[in-house]
Amino acid sequence: MCKKVICLVSFVLVLGLAAGVACGAVFRSEGASNRRVYGRGAVEFEVKSDFSHIRVRRQGSILTLLFVSDGGLEVVESAVDLESPHDLLVPYSRFMFASYLFRPKHKRVLVVGLGGGAMIHFLRHYAPQQRVDVVEIDPAVVKVADEYFGIRPGENLRIITADGFRYLTETEERYDVIYMDAFLGPSPETDRTGIPLRLKTVRFLKGIRSKLAPKGLVVFNLHRVGTIKDDTKAIRDAFPQTYVFPVPRRGNRIVVASLAETREEQSVLSQRARQLDRDSRAGFSFEEIARNLIRQGEPNYYSERLLDVELAFYRPTAEITSPVKDYFDSGESIPLEAQATAYGGSKVQRVEFIVDGITIASDTDAPYVFNWIGAVKGRHSIKAKVYDSKGRTKESFPMTIFVGMRALERSVSRSTDDAEENANGSMYTNSSDLELINDGRRGDQIVGMRFADLQLPKGISIKKAYLQFTADGVSTESTDLTIYAELVTNAETFTQVKGNISSRKRTKASVKWSPEPWNVPWQRSEKQRTPDLFSLIQEVVAQPGWREGNALVFIIAGSGNRDAVSFDGARRYAPMLHIEY
Repeated sequence: MCKKVICLVSFVLVLGLAAGVACGAVFRSEGASNRRVYGRGAVEFEVKSDFSHIRVRRQGSILTLLFVSDGGLEVVESAVDLESPHDLLVPYSRFMFASYLFRPKHKRVLVVGLGGGAMIHFLRHYAPQQRVDVVEIDPAVVKVADEYFGIRPGENLRIITADGFRYLTETEERYDVIYMDAFLGPSPETDRTGIPLRLKTVRFLKGIRSKLAPKGLVVFNLHRVGTIKDDTKAIRDAFPQTYVFPVPRRGNRIVVASLAETREEQSVLSQRARQLDRDSRAGFSFEEIARNLIRQGEPNYYSERLLDVELAFYRPTAEITSPVKDYFDSGESIPLEAQATAYGGSKVQRVEFIVDGITIASDTDAPYVFNWIGAVKGRHSIKAKVYDSKGRTKESFPMTIFVGMRALERSVSRSTDDAEENANGSMYTNSSDLELINDGRRGDQIVGMRFADLQLPKGISIKKAYLQFTADGVSTESTDLTIYAELVTNAETFTQVKGNISSRKRTKASVKWSPEPWNVPWQRSEKQRTPDLFSLIQEVVAQPGWREGNALVFIIAGSGNRDAVSFDGARRYAPMLHIEY
């Protein structure tokens, strides 16, 4: 678990954020000044994740989370006054609470996107009894929110690292309010599967309706030049009732969508707003929000100038789609194929194929393909790099293949596939790091990692295997670890059930590891590599029920400490399993 905490709050605005809301409409804030300046100050932290270029600035008591475009343009994602962290500084965030005009009491809400999490701090401050689920696709955002803004799972707060489309498609939960902000900023570039576009389809929007509790609402923050009209229409096509609230002097429209058969009258909403303002001191006026409602039949009422800054974020995306197998014989041709997409009015100009850091081919027409002949024996890393018509580029995640040798590599591929179990049995499945093994005040713990889709045929002989970690920081104390595998034929992912790691049956074989000191943060070298684990894997795949494509779990216990990056810390540097057979 992360230990570094500089502050307590924040607020959000990109990649599919959203806002939580309080359980009853009773707020006790002394009010937020609209004149407090954010977005300035010295750089406190900066990182380029697999999805975004993230920067944190601090000026006095104001902490700001920003996204940085390829051209260096900063856009405010979150802003918080550390002296009153529950105040909402960014104007559109207050308008997200228009939901209270329709449903004054909320018991359970879903926030799609995390950012710095000021809205989450807001509702936790005023209504800690409300249950809040947060879905965030970028593990780096989760880590920054944890370390700099104090946002971490706790009582009535669950943070899920996943893409919003998949979660909303698969979850069986039902919510009083779902807050969606998946239309702003770099979301097209940060989601390799094009999920923001899916989030805007009428089919998907209609699907959200089944995730609502009776009288439930969905609140959307729309902010995209040239498509805001189409976005609003798509929501209107999916829901019986929609209410549009332009944010004054901003490029945002907040849309509240309802399943109610009849429309709420403007006078009723205004009356509720006045009552909310009398009963609470939230730092903003509900009556002001109600006054900004676009009256039905006045589609051109909103005439605010839309901001164009988010277009600078729209870098293209690329993804390797072939080869689909892990190994090739020497001399065998290797079919390479990639998908690429451009955004913000640009077009894909070309896609380059990069092998082991060297460009070996390019293609200008979709499908983007190349038949690679003459690959030398060994391990190869393949990436695709896309160029768009506005000069923007982005590389895909690398794919690893092996030539002339039977081998495979798999990384932890989702949030719940690496986990920590504390001494009391409690589970933590979305930490930004893995403490091997001592976690400070929580004492020694057990760590588990799951690797899915292992294309290992039944009855094979394992020649060599190891786990590769990445150092999350400097950790040098004497450390002695014991590594086991779970003795099942197809290991399940980890859950929040107490003792979910320690209760698993372990292999008879085990491997001792006393790692050298990790002196360099983010180092990924032989120092962070385990001894040979072939005996553990051999014991698992030798079971009668083993099948190609099954999953395997490793369990690590011991003493001392080494801090490794987890899937939620940085997907690209998550634990990786290497097997030769």
